[in-house]
Amino acid sequence: MNSKQMAQQVRLAHWTHVMRERSESGASIRQWCGEKGINEKTYYYWQRRLREAACKHLSMQRQVSEQAAQLPQSFTELRVAECPEATEKTSTGKIEVSVIRIKADSTYPPEQLAALLRGVSES
Repeated sequence: MNSKQMAQQVRLAHWTHVMRERSESGASIRQWCGEKGINEKTYYYWQRRLREAACKHLSMQRQVSEQAAQLPQSFTELRVAECPEATEKTSTGKIEVSVIRIKADSTYPPEQLAALLRGVSES
């Protein structure tokens, strides 16, 4: 997260706190803003920006859900062969494998093979 995004997150958190505090007070927006010395237009601006951020967040969640629904809904068994010279323990407790072999016959769906290879290359 860069500094601009971080600053935006801090502002959104502040505005959320302000909106929640006003709501919990039970006072009208005009009354509450007058008591707190906040310009009413500023309050409504913050409210609009929060709504826009919430809509953007929900839209992104929906896209992620739709993408996940498009992924194959099956599991593939992987068998790891013993190959001591191809693995080494690192100081972080991870095991790094220098050689990976995948056997797949012609009936194996190409999309699943591609997804498997992406997963292996990302880890």
